Amino acid sequence: MKEGDVVFTKSTGAMYEQIKADLVSKIQSGEYKSDDRLPSERQMEELYQVSRVTIRKAVDDLVHQGVLIRRQGAGTFIANRKLTVSMRELKGIMEELRDNGLSTESQLCQCQYLDYSPDLHDIWNTLNVSESDQVFFVQRLYSHQTTPLVIENNYFPAYLGEELEVFNLEKNILYKALSLIGHPVERAQQIMSARLADMEERKLLQLEQNIAVLNLERLNLSAENEPLLFARGVFAGDKYSYTTMLHRGAGM
Repeated sequence: MKEGDVVFTKSTGAMYEQIKADLVSKIQSGEYKSDDRLPSERQMEELYQVSRVTIRKAVDDLVHQGVLIRRQGAGTFIANRKLTVSMRELKGIMEELRDNGLSTESQLCQCQYLDYSPDLHDIWNTLNVSESDQVFFVQRLYSHQTTPLVIENNYFPAYLGEELEVFNLEKNILYKALSLIGHPVERAQQIMSARLADMEERKLLQLEQNIAVLNLERLNLSAENEPLLFARGVFAGDKYSYTTMLHRGAGM
């Protein structure tokens, strides 16, 4: 037996079940990532010190469960499984991911004041600010196990940016930051659509060409219907899905 070999015993269950559990554990920990090629049957025989029949049984079960996928002539790979987030109340993207049990890393890509330009007219119009005023822009990238998931583009009226600059905008939940400076978000209007990713989005999300993204636009309002934040989330369509709980009203 070589250093690094995994040792299983009959006392802890069927051998192939132990191998399945070990493979799933390595996927969940990020040791094996989506689209990674699984070691060959011969390599796993040596690693687990079991027969090829046992290895094949474990792999077949995980293929059947959708954890692994076989590609003819190429081998067996970790399935690119979508992360599903359930949307039941008004939360920011960071809150939604964490509350659904997903460990995430955030990266601050941009933090700056923008001047008006015709291609940004819809943002100025949505925030109801004058073309002579600036908008405070914060762009963050969220990843799960080093896999990019979401680009979050946040646009604030400039007067809010001056107060928000004191926060760690890479890590802080923006809704909480707004509350702390006396501008809590009360409600939001949201539109969700699908489209093709542009060049910058493909680069940040590490997408192939002609991949669709989920585009979520949300105008966040105060209790007085004052625009506080226009957020545009760009989600990797092949890695992410949303579920929404709907209720039917009384008497319908």
